[in-house]
Amino acid sequence: MLRDARQWSNARCCHRLGTGSEDDTWTTEPTSRARLDPQPFIYAAIVVFGLALFWLSEPSRAAGQTLEQYGGWQVIAYMLLYTLPTIVAVTAAGLLVFESFHGAASPVLKVGTMAIALACLFSLADAITRVDNAMFVAGHHVYFLTDYRPSGGSESDSSSR
Repeated sequence: MLRDARQWSNARCCHRLGTGSEDDTWTTEPTSRARLDPQPFIYAAIVVFGLALFWLSEPSRAAGQTLEQYGGWQVIAYMLLYTLPTIVAVTAAGLLVFESFHGAASPVLKVGTMAIALACLFSLADAITRVDNAMFVAGHHVYFLTDYRPSGGSESDSSSR
């Protein structure tokens, strides 16, 4: 989840680089009121999510199983909480990259923003398939991702399901 906080910071830098703006408000409108720094709130959310993930994985740890092997509603809730920061951060970064692409004057910046957008799409697809996989695992349905993901990418034995 700290990776997601880093993605927010990287998105800010990319936005400033692409638009040439030194302003850190992420908007083009001038504001007269003071802005709160979102970083403490992001870290507080990370702590809350981490504690929730610890609580959700408790039954599977007590049973000596992985969360995918244990199944149940906990695996869906766990993956939703686990991937939510990634989905939000990658979507925000993708929107900023889209804005930066249209404001970029240099072809090099355009290629760079396209590469970042592609990385955002891959991260978003990974996060969505994690939730999709969790739903199938909780329902005890087997398809190629339920065999692939829990084993870390290698072939697994699905005969016990």
